[in-house]
Amino acid sequence: MSEKKWIKYWFLFLMIIPIIGLFNYIIDPFQQYRQAKLYKVYYNSSFSRYLNSGMIKTYNYDSIAIGSSMIANFKIDELKTIIENPIKLRISNGSAYEYFITLNSVLENNKNIKTIFLGLDVFSFSGKIDRLNYNNMDFPKYLYDNNIFNDFKYLVSFDILKESLKSLFRSYYYSNDPKFDFNTMYFLEASNNGVDLLLEKNLYKLFNKNSYKLEQLKESFNFNILSIIKKNPQIKFIIFYPPYSINLFKYLNRNSQLKTTMDFKYYIAKTLLEYNNVELYDFQNNIELITNTNLYYDFIHYNETVNSFIINSIKNEKKYKVNYKTYKDKTNIFLHLTI
Repeated sequence: MSEKKWIKYWFLFLMIIPIIGLFNYIIDPFQQYRQAKLYKVYYNSSFSRYLNSGMIKTYNYDSIAIGSSMIANFKIDELKTIIENPIKLRISNGSAYEYFITLNSVLENNKNIKTIFLGLDVFSFSGKIDRLNYNNMDFPKYLYDNNIFNDFKYLVSFDILKESLKSLFRSYYYSNDPKFDFNTMYFLEASNNGVDLLLEKNLYKLFNKNSYKLEQLKESFNFNILSIIKKNPQIKFIIFYPPYSINLFKYLNRNSQLKTTMDFKYYIAKTLLEYNNVELYDFQNNIELITNTNLYYDFIHYNETVNSFIINSIKNEKKYKVNYKTYKDKTNIFLHLTI
């Protein structure tokens, strides 16, 4: 290539990059700088790690619901019956460290946060304490640090450019998709592609014997969740164990991982009971619920009936609330069952 062509290409490149940056800044497909006015927000879980960082910074909220796909089917209007003015921060198959980053971003951007409603998946604590789950466009840590100088990754990205263009036109082609509705944001049943079925052959990824060890799980919990609870006694934490299907516990039993799971739950319960700003609920002990396979898509994912049940149980009764009298029996229940 001749020197003139090199100069020409570099000149065009230097001209195009600022235009892309300006376009991405104006459209702002993941609402990093302002709430969307030029397009309807498409709350697609594939981009939740980007959308969450924007909502944290630009939305008006007093509480958050945070968790994996186990919180996906909570409707905002139902959440409002137990927590005030919430937004939902779904992190599909999120790791504990991703929760840590997200929670710290919430606390940094909203000094008046009142309640954190957390779906606690035991498998999110496997591996190293700073493990990120690489999928769904990866986790954009730079969007969670409030450092505007590294936002160039967002502004001049061709992937973000594609999303900017899609944002402008998507609603014209898919206007009836419930993912455009804030009330059903990130919903599993919002489309036929909402659920990535978790089959038994894939469970080893969540419960890898090399990384799903009790001491590692404890270390990750202490660093990623407990440290935040300790530092924020003014915030109410409502934490629940999602009611996975009985088939998951059978799988854990067959693979000699059930006791590790129960011991870890026992440790969490015993630890959290010491904090007055924490309420812990365990729905995994509802045998009638977790054995009703009609409610489940696969080993862990359940439909919106179960989400409504969780909300109503927390609102109307304390049957599933863990306390000093019940936590030993509740966390050991599966060890006494033949499954």
